[in-house]
Amino acid sequence: MDTNLKEKLEKLRNDKTEIISKMSDPEVLKNQKEYESLVRDLKDIDKWLFYLEDLERTEKHIEEDNLMLESEVDEEIVEEVKKDLEKNTLKKEKVLSQINKLIEEENISEDDKINNIILEVRAGTGGDEAAIFAFDLYRMYTRYCEKKSWIVTMLDLSENTSGDYKEVVAEIKGE
Repeated sequence: MDTNLKEKLEKLRNDKTEIISKMSDPEVLKNQKEYESLVRDLKDIDKWLFYLEDLERTEKHIEEDNLMLESEVDEEIVEEVKKDLEKNTLKKEKVLSQINKLIEEENISEDDKINNIILEVRAGTGGDEAAIFAFDLYRMYTRYCEKKSWIVTMLDLSENTSGDYKEVVAEIKGE
């Protein structure tokens, strides 16, 4: 791991400890906006830590594999270590790729990030069948949002006689 990533890993570990400490402060708990900001910061830190710590572990395994290859004479063990080394090298490449994506995301300004949307689902031509489809589509989106822990607030609803949706408008909040 290069020194920049090592420094970032240590900084993130320290930041996480500091944020967790702040989150337990009663004054912060009273201020909902500050608390939510800390939760978002902690989520971002955890995302980085996941990949950086994985990279750190993988590089340690690669180093151990190389040491074993230098010292082992038994052919069976050498073959197993070579397989493990190959597997860990591929894993390192994947983790580095993910870290590069995080770096790219970090360079996007906050103004360019979209966190909240308005969802509109309207039944097209087709009468009751179109309304059933619109109802099912809205239900599918809301279930997906629930899995992602996004907040869905229905803003407007127009139902047909069978209880299906002719039109529904909702706001979705989350990352």
